[in-house]
Amino acid sequence: MGIKKMTQSKENYLRVLLELSEVQQAIHSVDIACALGFTRASVSRMLKLLSETGYVIKNEYGEVTLTDSGRAIAVSMKLRRSILKTFLTEILGVEPPVAEKDACKLEHIISDETESKLSWHIQNYLPTNE
Repeated sequence: MGIKKMTQSKENYLRVLLELSEVQQAIHSVDIACALGFTRASVSRMLKLLSETGYVIKNEYGEVTLTDSGRAIAVSMKLRRSILKTFLTEILGVEPPVAEKDACKLEHIISDETESKLSWHIQNYLPTNE
């Protein structure tokens, strides 16, 4: 699967692009730089790499959008982070700020099997809000 061949940095960029696209229509390099705390030059270099590998498109107005493959990876990373954060806070009792930091690191290294088992565990052992 493509996720395993990507760097943590590229995955973070794609996830941040997805999150920005959920709250604003047009995303520019400066938006990504602000969200990640990076320079515009660093963001431009990464966007060039992501564009060359088919994960993002940058139009003539400087707007950046995810391609279908970029969106698929971003959605997967966002889901992994959510599963991990829920497991850490709701099942293990880790404080939310710590869980967020840990989930950010762990989302890049867990296997599909571990993700699936964590998700199953959460669905079967957490009370539902009905």
